[in-house]
Amino acid sequence: TKVANLLNIEVGDLLIPIYKPEEEVVVEHSKPENKFLYPEKNNATYRIEVLARTSKMPLLKGFTVEVLTDQQENNLITSLHSYIYNYGNSDVIITWENQGSSYQEIICKQDSLYMQPFVKHGYSCARGDGKLYVVRVSGSVNLSTQRELSYMANIERVFNETKCWFD
Repeated sequence: TKVANLLNIEVGDLLIPIYKPEEEVVVEHSKPENKFLYPEKNNATYRIEVLARTSKMPLLKGFTVEVLTDQQENNLITSLHSYIYNYGNSDVIITWENQGSSYQEIICKQDSLYMQPFVKHGYSCARGDGKLYVVRVSGSVNLSTQRELSYMANIERVFNETKCWFD
């Protein structure tokens, strides 16, 4: 803490995860407390379950996403690279936005896809029973930069601004 304060940086920027032999294989059993409804309990579009994580790779995040609606809404965005696999028995429709245009594609059973960071997107399923496995990993943008970007109200401005916006 003292070194971080002297250097005017976050303590986390100096910490290296400690080797934990018990994390060579991480088994996490499904539990109700690892599941939540999104975006809100009374109007859920998705049931999301947080999967096992390891301190060796703190920015690797895994989820299962149950698509509960046939309504198309782009209500998801992340700063991480996303790899998605449809492990359910139903096709899932993915919609996304890029440069002011909307697109959609069907993710059939056993299909997979990759999505770049900062793509606003959402899923829908005709029967409301789509099941996706989602893994997110960081890219070349480090955690400090991601943290800084998360404080901004209008993230699109970072990518679209072509002139200096401060003196």
